[in-house]
Amino acid sequence: MKKLELTIEWKTNEYYELNDVTLLLTDETISAVQRAQAFLSENPDVDSARVRIDEDCISSMSECRLGYGFVIVSKGDLLYFIGTDHYDSANQVETDAFTI
Repeated sequence: MKKLELTIEWKTNEYYELNDVTLLLTDETISAVQRAQAFLSENPDVDSARVRIDEDCISSMSECRLGYGFVIVSKGDLLYFIGTDHYDSANQVETDAFTI
């Protein structure tokens, strides 16, 4: 398992009070990301893939709570996390790029 503390870089609502997110990536999730990276390197016509992150593996220092999230896997090593608020799907966030 790997713990990542990430900064929110982009929000659909500038007043949404979520500035950080902590992801707990299980070995299965890390393996899924690595398989997606291998698939993308072998298939240049495919641009990206998404790997779902379970709600119980997402937390924050904020009172806001993300209910759905996934890692965007693109060509290369850089990954991004996209999350949607548990109660209002209009509130979405994206983190800075990261690697695992």
